[in-house]
Amino acid sequence: MDKTEEYQEIARQLQKPTGENGLQIAKFMNDGNERLNRNTIGELKMVPNAKVLEIGMGNGAFVHELFKIEPDLTYYGFDYSELMISEATKLNEYLVEQVFRAFAQSSCLSLLLRAKVNYLK
Repeated sequence: MDKTEEYQEIARQLQKPTGENGLQIAKFMNDGNERLNRNTIGELKMVPNAKVLEIGMGNGAFVHELFKIEPDLTYYGFDYSELMISEATKLNEYLVEQVFRAFAQSSCLSLLLRAKVNYLK
């Protein structure tokens, strides 16, 4: 694989992780975004029964931290990658079984179109 093909594969994986390369990309993204994610979570003003919508939650490595702050929140996590939905479900299995609300595969465009249709009703 030449450099151009390698970069194209990385770009594909960053857009929609799949297979073993997708798992490696998820770890890379978690490591690279850890500080940003934790700072953002720390800035959230969570209230009882809060609702959180996360678009592009990847493998959900930081979801459990939201529930530490507010155990009664309703969480919806969307990602374009079926692999990331599967990994998020595995990583947060105890939340899925006990209190979790939703992980779902979707594109941002699909979410926006659904929101527009619901808004117009």
